[in-house]
Amino acid sequence: MELKVILRGCHATNISWASTIGLNWILGIDKVGDWATHRLSYALTKEYGITHGYALAMIYKSWAKIAYKYNKETMERRLSILGKGLFNGLEGLSVLDELDKLFSSWGASVRMSSDLSINDEDINAMVKNALALGNVGTVVSIDYNKAVEIFKLANEVL
Repeated sequence: MELKVILRGCHATNISWASTIGLNWILGIDKVGDWATHRLSYALTKEYGITHGYALAMIYKSWAKIAYKYNKETMERRLSILGKGLFNGLEGLSVLDELDKLFSSWGASVRMSSDLSINDEDINAMVKNALALGNVGTVVSIDYNKAVEIFKLANEVL
């Protein structure tokens, strides 16, 4: 499946404008979002210098699977919306496999084990870093144990 983005005019201007709108909370007014993947991925950026977007690609599927495990109803709804919008109506966890294919087609690794050599001690350090400000997440509250579960899943060799 191919996803195309078309920018007109000055690319830098469009990207800058879109980033500003996306990050200034205007679009999130009266909505509940979940930024857990961002907080978790910052630890990868900090410890290994991985660009934020690539770090998100490594973490997202694992976060979504854990969120699905602990809050199936909400995640089924969210995956259905994503699957209908991007993947011709796919639903459930198969949406995550298609996302992995999409991220990979863009050159992003979707497993930490693809690019990094990470052990349990490294995972514990990343979890402490990611949760330094406390638990994170609205779909599922990501505490220490869930964060370890996410990082370990993201580090599994397929």
